[in-house]
Amino acid sequence: MEITFVDDCQANLELTDLEITIIHNVLTEVKTALNHEPEFQTRVGSYYSDAEELIGSLSSNCIVDLAQVTFINNILNEVCNGISIKDFETTIGIPKVEAKSYLRAFNQVMNKLRG
Repeated sequence: MEITFVDDCQANLELTDLEITIIHNVLTEVKTALNHEPEFQTRVGSYYSDAEELIGSLSSNCIVDLAQVTFINNILNEVCNGISIKDFETTIGIPKVEAKSYLRAFNQVMNKLRG
């Protein structure tokens, strides 16, 4: 993943197909674990429908705002620290240690967008 900042309120993300698949896998696992809309919304800050729309809109080169980066950060946080995933690497597509590096990267972007 490469991040090029566009301005103070948006960032340009360059994602590989594998990274997009990983984010899809993360969302799927979080939705499965947090299978009630209120709990999902409370823990990740988005409705199911909005989450699916955001993840569906990701492409190899996309512009995201603070809310979108925060959501991706939140679902990564859930799979890394909140929910238990059996056979993490097979289910998500990367080892947990690598998922935590993505979490740190999105956290840094989120903090930079917050100013």
